[in-house]
Amino acid sequence: MPIRPVANALGACVVRSPKLQNELISLLAPQVEQRLADRSSSLKGMTIEAILSISHQGKSKLLAAEIAVAVNVIAKAHGERLEFKPENIGRALKNLGLFTRRLGKYGRGLVVDQATLIRVHELAAVYGGVGLEQDENNLRCPLCIQNK
Repeated sequence: MPIRPVANALGACVVRSPKLQNELISLLAPQVEQRLADRSSSLKGMTIEAILSISHQGKSKLLAAEIAVAVNVIAKAHGERLEFKPENIGRALKNLGLFTRRLGKYGRGLVVDQATLIRVHELAAVYGGVGLEQDENNLRCPLCIQNK
């Protein structure tokens, strides 16, 4: 959520105190930054980061189990002790508006088509830019550059 409209709405309520009105953005900024940090380290944020990482490798299908392995690596790097299962990832994907389908005998997952890639990149921007950092896997990804 952009901070400026919130600060403007709150500032309109503060009458005869231009100093306080000007300080609202700086007062709200730490909460916004904390919220973005919380979002990026949430299961949904880690799932988005994992999907981007795997899809930048050129895969056309991602099994929920494969995403779970990547999420667990990311979670461990964040200091988490939880182990996420494919079922957890499936629920997170559904909550993000990314719907899985049966991908043969190996289970459910995502088909990585253009619409899915666009949606995942948009979600990454909303979740604090998780997975959009420039690395050797996504240097030429126009969607990463566009959503950064």
